[in-house]
Amino acid sequence: MTRSETRRRWQAVMAEQSRSGLSVAEFCRRNDVAQASFYQWRKKLAEAGAAQEAFVPVSITNTSGVRVELPGGAVVCLPAGDERSLAQVISLLTAAREEA
Repeated sequence: MTRSETRRRWQAVMAEQSRSGLSVAEFCRRNDVAQASFYQWRKKLAEAGAAQEAFVPVSITNTSGVRVELPGGAVVCLPAGDERSLAQVISLLTAAREEA
């Protein structure tokens, strides 16, 4: 099995577990999947997904500033009217994405 086939297989396993409503332990037991492998692949796929994501939606919650929520839970808050800082944040995020 190629790497991309293995990755697709595990993506399907993750989706199936999510839809099943079962705990990871129960799902793995019923489907003869090693829990350690399940968690390892879940982490690997999550990291790969975060690295491949484009910019997340930016919402302006009020006129006092801009709040950007990034994958992984990081939050960037900037005061309203600070276009220079916003441009700098976008530049840094773009550079980080290209390095990933």
